[in-house]
Amino acid sequence: MFLRLSGKQWYGAAVLAFALPTGWAFTRYVSSLRTREVVSVFHGVRLGMSAAEVRSRFDVPGRFDVRPAGEGVLALGFEASGSTPAAAAIPEVVFEFHEGLLVAVRVPRIAPTASPPPPGLTATSGAVRRVTRLPDGHFSYLLLARTCPAHADEVRAILAEP
Repeated sequence: MFLRLSGKQWYGAAVLAFALPTGWAFTRYVSSLRTREVVSVFHGVRLGMSAAEVRSRFDVPGRFDVRPAGEGVLALGFEASGSTPAAAAIPEVVFEFHEGLLVAVRVPRIAPTASPPPPGLTATSGAVRRVTRLPDGHFSYLLLARTCPAHADEVRAILAEP
């Protein structure tokens, strides 16, 4: 015996069948935004930006210089200037570009006052971030794009570390 439904009942069933999965997916998405740490961002700069975007969005005052950094890689060096707390906390950075896109951020020294991420390795599908506490209490910071062929060996080596 088949169940006979009226037009309103079919409409209600269709709305319910659409609303429940959509509501569940939306709830999971919103909750992931609240808890997910964005690994690929550093002081207003994110992986995948162009050199012009990095220069305009990096939020520490200073000057930039350009230099080659290996086969197919261009480095944009940064040196902080001024007496702002940000300049004192992050004195130098090297941004590396491959095929015009930011694929690596190297910061040899960050002061603890800059509130760096906790020490350790964080890996996502798109990026690897390693923060290391230095003996003097400062930190070093490394952010690499996992999809960059120029940095693939370095990413593998970092992920293989114990």
